[in-house]
Amino acid sequence: MRTTLDIDERLLREVVERTGEKNRSRAANKAFQAYLRSEAVRELIALAGQIDIVDDREERRRMATERQERLHGIGRRSARTGQ
Repeated sequence: MRTTLDIDERLLREVVERTGEKNRSRAANKAFQAYLRSEAVRELIALAGQIDIVDDREERRRMATERQERLHGIGRRSARTGQ
């Protein structure tokens, strides 16, 4: 999308240099993305201590293993019965 903006030339030059982009539009897009990412991180940090996170990875792994074992067993039974 084309947009006309008045951007401080020194600021734009520094963004181009720091991003390593040759194209000013790509450099500006990278800067916008970095800003939005940093704001998202800041918002997540602000939530610290306000929400409970339950780490159920081990339980999910165990359940997935059990599910795979059951499916594997069904496959063996189907092969024996021809179904």
